[in-house]
Amino acid sequence: MGAAACESYDHGIGARPSGNRLRHRLGQRPRRLITALLQRVCFNYFFIPPIHTLPSPSHRNWIAFVVFVATASRGRTAFFAGAHRAEEAEARRIEIERLYRH
Repeated sequence: MGAAACESYDHGIGARPSGNRLRHRLGQRPRRLITALLQRVCFNYFFIPPIHTLPSPSHRNWIAFVVFVATASRGRTAFFAGAHRAEEAEARRIEIERLYRH
């Protein structure tokens, strides 16, 4: 098995991202939260009656927003973990086919 093939199998099930990937992902979090907050304000301003006004802050609205962001974050993480596992499984299947073909 070549070096390139070995590199594709260096992450086992439940493996944590490398230091650079982890720092990159953590660096993206504030930008994502700001974007979600801006999206919420724009959605309320342009689409929720009365249109072109900002609603008064409500305790329930902020709780719903926090739950929405937390759920979206966990859903995104689960989606990408599943996609990563599917890619690994496909790479393993191809490697096994190649090994047993000879």
